[in-house]
Amino acid sequence: MNILLNIKYNFGKASLKMAFIFWAIVLFNIPTSAQVTFNVHSGGYFNILDYAGYVSGTDSHRFQFGLNGTNINVPNWSIKARINGQIQPTGGAQNVGGIPFPADKISFRFTRDDGNSPTLSQINAPMTPIPFVSGSEVPLIPSAQAPLLLQSPYNSYKQINYYFEIVIAGGGYLDQLKNRQANSIIVYNIPITFTLYNSSGQPIGSRSVEYSIQLNQSLTGNPGTTPQYSLEILGEARDGVLDFNSLSSYMNGVMVTYPDAVKVNSTTGFELSAKSQYNQFGNQTGDVLPINILNLQLEAGTDSPAGAQYPTIQLSTTPQMVMRSDIGKSSTMFMNIKYSVAGNDDRLLQAKSGNYSTVLIYQLTPR
Repeated sequence: MNILLNIKYNFGKASLKMAFIFWAIVLFNIPTSAQVTFNVHSGGYFNILDYAGYVSGTDSHRFQFGLNGTNINVPNWSIKARINGQIQPTGGAQNVGGIPFPADKISFRFTRDDGNSPTLSQINAPMTPIPFVSGSEVPLIPSAQAPLLLQSPYNSYKQINYYFEIVIAGGGYLDQLKNRQANSIIVYNIPITFTLYNSSGQPIGSRSVEYSIQLNQSLTGNPGTTPQYSLEILGEARDGVLDFNSLSSYMNGVMVTYPDAVKVNSTTGFELSAKSQYNQFGNQTGDVLPINILNLQLEAGTDSPAGAQYPTIQLSTTPQMVMRSDIGKSSTMFMNIKYSVAGNDDRLLQAKSGNYSTVLIYQLTPR
């Protein structure tokens, strides 16, 4: 989806692009060198109670980098994950189908960073779900587009955190993975190794961790219904515009609302987030404005879910939650989009005339 600051003053067009997202997985602690450490902080017990599956939570897992020294520059680094062998039941238990838990039903997804450079946006990290493959390495960050960098005349320390989630897909396949013994739970171990590599493909550090899936014998929900999800930005909201065309607009600010502009289908609870693809609004002559001058808020629209949260955010390149609902619906839901820019901002008063634009990315995450 596009959003424009038309400074004439006119906030011109910016593209609001949509991204549909599932969820992601695991983390731990990896020593790398005297100057760079790679740590993983995580909980590891996934309790499946419903045919909708399981999501670990936005901040439930974290990669942590520590840079310690005066001159650190690690370009084109990567992180890969491997499930070490088949995911089998523990304690000699047997499941109904006599099969291992399918690795591709377990997915990894980055959710946010802590704002320290390089951010997930700067390294061009994939923000879509990444399924695991049993016995093979899966790239989580194939080749970072920004280095792990620390330049200081003194011995300094810098920390960087990337957060991610694990999602276990829902569906009727779970029936084949239940315990053969009636009224008994079954537990599966997930042995995973995460490895940080340098640009030459040499390991900087590696650490293995085990996670557990507990599958209950009695699951709520409908085994024959696969959760359905979709996200769409509608109508004029695809090219949102804020016009600065009078003294009043500069003094008092500008706001525009697009009714029922967000269309969501989600049969489970869900979360919507938004970010800017670029770190500035720009025009065709190279003039720029900071993206954090724009405020974004969603509002309840037609058939929107009851009890949803709608926080107001200042736009940034880091995904931020703009809506969260603990419930879904079998019918289509709509939300309003409200964009606003505060008045009496020197950055706007001093800006040159023109259309300033950026690209917004909306993401839907099942819960």
